[in-house]
Amino acid sequence: MIRISDLEKIYRTEEVETIALNKLSFQVNEGEFVAVMGPSGCGKSTLLNILGLLDDPDSGSFLFNGIEVAHFNERKRADLRKRNIGFVFQSFNLIDELTVFENVELPLIYLGVKGEERKKRIKSIVNIEKNRKVGIGNKRSVDEGESVDGECQAWTVSVKRRPYVKRKRRAYVSVSVDGR
Repeated sequence: MIRISDLEKIYRTEEVETIALNKLSFQVNEGEFVAVMGPSGCGKSTLLNILGLLDDPDSGSFLFNGIEVAHFNERKRADLRKRNIGFVFQSFNLIDELTVFENVELPLIYLGVKGEERKKRIKSIVNIEKNRKVGIGNKRSVDEGESVDGECQAWTVSVKRRPYVKRKRRAYVSVSVDGR
């Protein structure tokens, strides 16, 4: 699902050249969970920006679902990103005025999913079995719009059922490829 080969990213200023990624190669298959760990400044965020299609590498190959995406233009990256990648941010980036249901529904609206299909997808993750799989709160929190931010993030990623990039508070990140 994700194959990185000889990936390089270099940041340059007039005085300094910083190599953020130096010939990085790895593969993440469907259903695998990968943690990227390292000290501050080692390139974790740069890698996540590239994996999340927010940035492109200077050289190397990035295959996403068999498609070479390393040098897609911004429009192509944005289209692929909105349809295939979910993000869980350290600072949550949720809309306070919206309920859990509405926060989860928002990316589906952007994708053009019709109202009944949106409700069906969101309700399908409310049942107890799926809650246990995802590790999120109870049905009441969705119905009443009460939930902690982390629960809402888990709901959002679950309803999309897509690979997601998660930035944690410590000096490591995780990438999950969910094959459901």
